Amino acid sequence: METQYMIEQEYTQPEQSKRPGIISMVSVFELLLIALIAGQAFSDVISEGGWYPLYLTLIALLSIPCILGIRQMKKWAVSMYTVLVVFHQVILLTAELWVWQLLLMPGLLVIASWAHAKKMSGPAYSWVIGTLGGVVVAVFMYFFIIHP
Repeated sequence: METQYMIEQEYTQPEQSKRPGIISMVSVFELLLIALIAGQAFSDVISEGGWYPLYLTLIALLSIPCILGIRQMKKWAVSMYTVLVVFHQVILLTAELWVWQLLLMPGLLVIASWAHAKKMSGPAYSWVIGTLGGVVVAVFMYFFIIHP
């Protein structure tokens, strides 16, 4: 009986699952920026080719489900988005394209998401799923898009 209670308790949503205003605001701005970046990068893929426009398009498109998951207060989305942001910053740094302004919105969303992570819903292992998902995506992008 106690085991059943623990399983049910693990899958219930926290009492305060209302989305904080900072997450709402920053995620909307981030989605708008991603739309602009993806549109520009996609047009560069068609006209110029190369690895960077394709990489930028994919990282932007892969960020969308993470941001939507953060807006829905899902635990997996926070860890996956954090992995994607760190991976993107490392790629920008190694390609000598990094400027601090590119970290403002994603960094603010990561900080706000982790600050409110206890209010998010999902099973206890969803952090692992999000982190593994982000790492798998980063590894595939590196070996199939950036590295060739």
